[in-house]
Amino acid sequence: MQISENSIRQLYGITSSQDFSFDRKIRALLEFGCQRLGLPYGTLTKRVGDHIELEFLHDPDQNLMEHTLLPICESFCGLTLEREEPLVFEHAGQSIWGTYPAYKALGLEAYTGTKVMV
Repeated sequence: MQISENSIRQLYGITSSQDFSFDRKIRALLEFGCQRLGLPYGTLTKRVGDHIELEFLHDPDQNLMEHTLLPICESFCGLTLEREEPLVFEHAGQSIWGTYPAYKALGLEAYTGTKVMV
């Protein structure tokens, strides 16, 4: 997927805004990513032992809540943390990803994840 000049301008507008707090920038980036990729949910998670915490969340249906802890084995985040490159897939139920406990627990058909180093 090639990123358009308009998308780059939008990303720059979000990240360089003096009016947005750090939290607002993260939320805006999650919303942008969901719109751009056509995904319903966006999260920024944090590893807490053998769980992940939904630190920031874009969920228009409000099915999930921020700061919820989920077992890392019921999330694709654990696999993402083990990799150097991003983890990206679509149609999980029709592929090997449909056999993973994370798919069975959450039913995510598409996933895009990468490490964020702070």
